[in-house]
Amino acid sequence: MSDTETQLTRGQAARLACILEATVRKPGNVHRYADFEDVTYLGFILSATAIEPVIENAAGRKIGEVVLDSVKATRSLVNSNTNLGIAMLLAPLATAKEGESVREGINDRIAASDAGDTEKLYEAIRHARPGGMGTVDVQDLRQKPECTLLEAMTLAAGKDTIARQFTNGFKDIFDTGLTYLGPALKDAALEDAIIQLHLFLMSEIPDTLIARKLGTLESEEAAKRAKGILDAGWPNEKSSRDLCSGFDRWLRERGNQRNPGTTADLVTAVIFLALLNGQIPATDIARMRTDGPFTMPGKKHSTYVDQFRDLIRRTDTKNIELGVEVLLRKMKERQNNDLLSEEDAFRVTYERAKVRIDLA
Repeated sequence: MSDTETQLTRGQAARLACILEATVRKPGNVHRYADFEDVTYLGFILSATAIEPVIENAAGRKIGEVVLDSVKATRSLVNSNTNLGIAMLLAPLATAKEGESVREGINDRIAASDAGDTEKLYEAIRHARPGGMGTVDVQDLRQKPECTLLEAMTLAAGKDTIARQFTNGFKDIFDTGLTYLGPALKDAALEDAIIQLHLFLMSEIPDTLIARKLGTLESEEAAKRAKGILDAGWPNEKSSRDLCSGFDRWLRERGNQRNPGTTADLVTAVIFLALLNGQIPATDIARMRTDGPFTMPGKKHSTYVDQFRDLIRRTDTKNIELGVEVLLRKMKERQNNDLLSEEDAFRVTYERAKVRIDLA
């Protein structure tokens, strides 16, 4: 971090992490250009604002209290579950006392919980009403808990990745996610690096929200497809972009049933730490472009993209890249629906767009 950059507070880092995670066009999740029927992009932005003061003042507090206050603050603005998993991951990190190492003290903070702390967490879960939840076999969420937070999370760890973090010292966040993000940030633009992190985490840790809704075979299939995109050369190879677009469509085929929400929560926690330690300077967020074509190859601008861009420049539109994205999507639709070659789909799309522009 340079001398000119400001150290973020934990509340600021939490809000920016939530905004950044929600804005990036990660396959299968809500983002700037994709809502679900029951939750929208703006819902996530409001939720990011809601939890900032809670996380800002979390130092030294009980984990369950912070989760409950985060959910209540969110529910005052948003009538759906947008951040229960995020709150459960950020609370153990943010409750570190001033000057205390976030990681070294995390096991002690979790171990210090009691049944009262667990009761707060269960109340938060009831408030949030997350998807895919059934009756917990041993500790029903509707009953007064008799176990510590660590014991409760141990019971759920086999089926829930977020619960597992409480039992392994947040290993998947620190050792898997944060370690992977560093090199990705050096080699790719910020949005591409976060999508890469999302794909990597999903490939390594099959999403347990998908598993709860549709079964482990479905989550393992999603993990396999995510790995295929990385193996195809994300983000620099055009084939990887095409695969990612197809993966996004597959994830959305059944509404939000294949939504990799647990992976998104993990991504948020990693971004939170990266913002706190300066790995992601806050100033980089404002420079991140999210209006460029998602299907555009990273560093190898295709001939199609360049020709679409030249065509759009003949109009008075102020958002050339969004126009290019629209044409690319139309081209892909024609290729899929009309069984055209990529070249023929481009030619038809280009010529029809040119006619409309010439007549305008």
